[in-house]
Amino acid sequence: MRERIEFQGALYFAIMNYAIACGHKITAQAAEDVLQLGGNAVDAAIAAFATSWIAEPCMSGPGGGAFATIRIDNKVFTLDCFANTPSVKKPKEEVQYIPVNVDFGDTTELFYSGFGSIAVPGAIDGIFKLHEIGGTLPIKDLLYPAIQNAKAGVTLNDFQHYDLHLLRDIIGHSSRGKEIFFGEDELVPIGTNIAMPYLADFLEFLSFEGRDAFYQGEIASNIAKISEENGGHISLNDLKNYKAQLSNALNQKFHQKEIFTIGSPSIGGSMLVRLLQIFGKEMKYCTDRLVLALEKFENLKKSGVFDKSIVDLGGLKKGGTSHISIVDQNKNAISLSMSLGEGSGCFVPGTDIHLNNMLGEESLLPNGIHSWRENARMSSMMTPTILLDNKEGQISALGSGGASRIPTMIGQVIYHSLIGLNNISDAISHPRVHFVNDVWQSEPGFQRPMHLSPDDWFEWQKPSLFFGGTHCAAAINKKYIAVGDSRRSGVGVLGQRYGF
Repeated sequence: MRERIEFQGALYFAIMNYAIACGHKITAQAAEDVLQLGGNAVDAAIAAFATSWIAEPCMSGPGGGAFATIRIDNKVFTLDCFANTPSVKKPKEEVQYIPVNVDFGDTTELFYSGFGSIAVPGAIDGIFKLHEIGGTLPIKDLLYPAIQNAKAGVTLNDFQHYDLHLLRDIIGHSSRGKEIFFGEDELVPIGTNIAMPYLADFLEFLSFEGRDAFYQGEIASNIAKISEENGGHISLNDLKNYKAQLSNALNQKFHQKEIFTIGSPSIGGSMLVRLLQIFGKEMKYCTDRLVLALEKFENLKKSGVFDKSIVDLGGLKKGGTSHISIVDQNKNAISLSMSLGEGSGCFVPGTDIHLNNMLGEESLLPNGIHSWRENARMSSMMTPTILLDNKEGQISALGSGGASRIPTMIGQVIYHSLIGLNNISDAISHPRVHFVNDVWQSEPGFQRPMHLSPDDWFEWQKPSLFFGGTHCAAAINKKYIAVGDSRRSGVGVLGQRYGF
């Protein structure tokens, strides 16, 4: 909307709206600061992504990776800056894999940390690739919020505290992890200010030196050196040769909307497209029909249509993924999902950079640890998605955490919002279901379909982060919407910027 305001004579102010949805209020604040400076959605996403490294340290980090679907200047494309496998696989007996059982309360899951679990990180190259294709503000301005938060610290909230508690045996394995997050061998309490001064220094260096500050030079040499000395695979050439990749988005029409989502190496997007095809154009809104459609989708998965390597894995794992959705005043949009895995427990000395454990994720390696292929992009279920309806003037950016459940969680939100509820907030809060371990898992309030027996249906006592964390930012004509999923302590921010 526009408004004329008389101020000191005659100055014209335009009120330009924006929407931000993500996993932490400090992450959102970084995006908002950049939008207030006049940056676009890509600028804001860079600032938010970098700030999430401090605000959401179990879900995101410079030692991890991401996928994004982006619409800028009426063009839609995707970014892959996820982890790459090293070019040389050492014999297993020479590699450091540290098994860690993570207790989720209702289940335990085995992960592997240590230097052998580290894949080549892509997050930093991804930030510079985003800036190259769509950034408008200087990179030093976009990294400034992250630098300031790393220096001053971020208050530890209950959700991040819960994650740190789950991963205490991994993060607390290193002396630096203990210094940042633990007191006398105990996790610091909720409300503690968590600062990362070395990361602030690194980000400042990065803002002046560019991507090569990480992928070449002293820091890269140090990563390769400690990897070699401690049973890791990563070499200096692995870092030097890493490249973020741009691709065309997968596209599917659904209920007069165009759905754009991620393609290979993530298989989440192709699964979402197939699920929407099963829902069909004429499907009437009914939760029983929704479950029947999801059953057809599960049968399709079993048929081998998708990459079987990670489709059926993940079990009851909660997932180590966070998400950022932004729509700016010009209806540019970005949907960005990021992950650190569970983290390797290995910090790069002098930088506070926690490196990923993607090579220690059995959910990504169905044939077991050490079964990965050399010099290849790793697969994922992350499914950053954009919905577009030019006729209605609508654009929505959404995505979720949730491990193997991500595509069906996003599919259910799209189904509820476009077919039944016509309200993105209600669609995100609506109870969800997921089929795992031969049983339908349901949040409370989702009525069991008549064709299923009680033995086929397990109802959880309360909504859970197991069912994802779908954060959505949208603009419908001149109305902006931002919804952060409460299952993962999501935050939605709407704002206006006054400009001349």
